[in-house]
Amino acid sequence: MGAKGFLAHKVKILGHQWIVHFHKEKDYRKAFGDDSLGICETLDKEIHLRIKKLKAEVVVHELVHAYMEELCTTPAGLEPGQVEEVAADLFAKYGRTLLSQSDQIIQAYEMLRERVGK
Repeated sequence: MGAKGFLAHKVKILGHQWIVHFHKEKDYRKAFGDDSLGICETLDKEIHLRIKKLKAEVVVHELVHAYMEELCTTPAGLEPGQVEEVAADLFAKYGRTLLSQSDQIIQAYEMLRERVGK
C-alpha cells in the first residue's frame, strides 16, 4: 500500500471504490520519486497525485489506468490491437464520465484544502 496523502477523496470507478490521495511535493517525491506527476496503484485501488502539479490531464491519465484495471485488461493478456479496441470503447462509453470525475477530483481537492486551511 502506498503512502497516504495529506488529503484524500473517494471516487467510484465502474462500481468500485478507489481512494485519491493528494500529496505535498516533498512527501510525493519521498514516496514515489520525482519522475511522475501521479501514480495509480491498481492492487490497492489508490491514485496518488502531486498537488503542485495537479492538472486535469494528470488526473484523467491516472483515472484511465484505474478504468483499464477495472475492465480487467491487464490479466486478460490482450494483444496490442485488442487493447486499442478496449481503450476506444472506454473513451466512447466513459469519456464524459472520466472528464467529469477529473473535474470533481480537482474540486474536491480545492474544498478539502480550504477546510484544513493548507
